[in-house]
Amino acid sequence: MIQASPFEIRSERNADSGRLSLIGELDIATSPQVEEAARGMLSEGVRELVVDLREITFIDSSGLRMLIVLSDGATKEGWTLGLIRPSEPMSVFAITGADENLPFIEEPAAQ
Repeated sequence: MIQASPFEIRSERNADSGRLSLIGELDIATSPQVEEAARGMLSEGVRELVVDLREITFIDSSGLRMLIVLSDGATKEGWTLGLIRPSEPMSVFAITGADENLPFIEEPAAQ
């Protein structure tokens, strides 16, 4: 039997900005949880959302699709999305061209 790897979403909110830090595998099983967490923050008035992917160990096409849906939603709904790149290079971003089209941001290293 294949055991699912642990996945965690840590959320922080400060006034109208929020952050979701994802830990583990972003895949068909976990993508809906992330989308639900993001929509929950937006429904509470968050206008600037950062999704931190630094602790993601794997991403599949459904995880990538969910990030694209969030990015499209930000454009259409008038809020800001920023993605922090995974620590390990993820070929799914390069192969699909998402590297160039998703709103990746640089985050200064913690002091």
